[in-house]
Amino acid sequence: MTTKEEDAIERVLSAQTHDNMLFFSDMGRVYQVRAWDIQESNRQSKGQAIVNLINIETGERITSVLAYNTHTAERATIGSNFILMATKNGTIKKSKLSEYANIRRSGIVAIKLESGDQLTWAILTGGKDDILLVSKNGKSIRFSEAEIRATARDTMGVRGMLMARGDYLISMVIINKANTKVDFLTVMEKGIGKKTAISDFPVQRRGGQGVKVAEVKEKTGKIAVSQLVPQDCDSLIITSTKGQIVKLPIDSVPRLGRATSGVILMRFTDHGDTVAAATCLSSR
Repeated sequence: MTTKEEDAIERVLSAQTHDNMLFFSDMGRVYQVRAWDIQESNRQSKGQAIVNLINIETGERITSVLAYNTHTAERATIGSNFILMATKNGTIKKSKLSEYANIRRSGIVAIKLESGDQLTWAILTGGKDDILLVSKNGKSIRFSEAEIRATARDTMGVRGMLMARGDYLISMVIINKANTKVDFLTVMEKGIGKKTAISDFPVQRRGGQGVKVAEVKEKTGKIAVSQLVPQDCDSLIITSTKGQIVKLPIDSVPRLGRATSGVILMRFTDHGDTVAAATCLSSR
């Protein structure tokens, strides 16, 4: 993707033509469009401005994008009946997916936020799964979704993870019966990464400080990407903030312990460049 000097890639997401796209903003609002409303472009194009798709307010920023389709096999398998949201400061909230069926172009309130907090993550869940939260400074906590009671759309959440001063949430994933044996991918800002077995993350109580997801050092940078590796994944694509891209076999990423740093996955051509996003691909 070609980017402007003041712009950077933040999310890479795959979707099907008939999927519903939910755009969550840092102000706690959610907007909806269909995937076919987004113009298809070639790999190096700049893309389409988000303001041409949804009516976001001045200063409002999209922080999470969610794609779902009521007829997909994935939803039938995991029973995705809820949307789970998490904020920058570690607050977490669960609401029924049915409450987001009809969203006007100007958007609706998804979560009420405390002063200084921002909505940063949203994901589909089945209601009986495990939640894994990861922070920028390399802390993680895994707890049962049963500890979170579903509340109305325009309400506040509860504490999911206790954040240290200067730390904030970078990732949230769902662990269910379909992915208990897959690996967890962690990529650092300076291109270093690894895979870790999900079983290495102990189940704890909601609201604690958690355990290390990786050994964060100056040479590694902080956590840039943390996500599950799908069972059918065979390739990994990593993009940088300045538009550089690298594709490598997922088998080339080593499986290491939870409290380790990893190996070099990406080398940058521009000094000062960092990892912006990563996504797993399947050839099937």
